[in-house]
Amino acid sequence: MNLYQTTQLAQLQNYIDEETGEIDIDSFNRSQIALADKQLAVVAYLKNEDANIKLLDGAITELTARKKAMQSRHDSLKDYLLVNMQANGITEISAPNFTFTAKLQHNPVSVIIDDESLIEDCYKTMPPPPVAQISKTLIKEAIQGGDVVNGAHLESKMRVVIK
Repeated sequence: MNLYQTTQLAQLQNYIDEETGEIDIDSFNRSQIALADKQLAVVAYLKNEDANIKLLDGAITELTARKKAMQSRHDSLKDYLLVNMQANGITEISAPNFTFTAKLQHNPVSVIIDDESLIEDCYKTMPPPPVAQISKTLIKEAIQGGDVVNGAHLESKMRVVIK
């Protein structure tokens, strides 16, 4: 029986004899005890759930830190491979059984802001005050269109793609 059903059974009107108006006090008391037991069980369940939630929060924190460390190690090793491949003039590495390859590939051109103070207002988007934001998209379009944008230039870096 769930808490709702126990609550319904514990209602006093369930123990009043309609003909005589007498109350079956023993049955009423037993229903009150059953209700109290069910309520205690629900509280115990909630306490257990609180403990489980705290354990999960701890596990999430631990796993997040572990993921960050693994990602950092991964990125560092990938950068190491990139530098090594560039230094040795290697553009592709293939496994003998063709299960994977590593290729040097140009990233799309990206905008590097050298000095924000030199960027003209026409290259900034205007969100609600107080701060105007520099639009790298507008700068990229302008430079690719042949304009000179003081304080910015285009740069394409290499990356390793592993498949």
